[in-house]
Amino acid sequence: MVFLVGPWVGSQLSWEKEGRLAANCEVFDAGIAVHLGVELASPGSSRTSVGLEGIYHRGLREHSEWLETSRFAAMQVGFAYKTG
Repeated sequence: MVFLVGPWVGSQLSWEKEGRLAANCEVFDAGIAVHLGVELASPGSSRTSVGLEGIYHRGLREHSEWLETSRFAAMQVGFAYKTG
């Protein structure tokens, strides 16, 4: 099991406005990230495994007049292959 807490930084790649609720997006943001992951070895192989990870990002910079901060949550599943 893996647990990680630390800083993150990000930059705007694109921005689209939809409807009247869209606010201006800042070009740069930073915040705190929390990550929890599990890796399970594949049966019969010492080099491959399956990973399940979840991550949550919380921005520190306030955007727009509603005092919103950026937030992001994701889950991912994938195969890992050890190369070393």
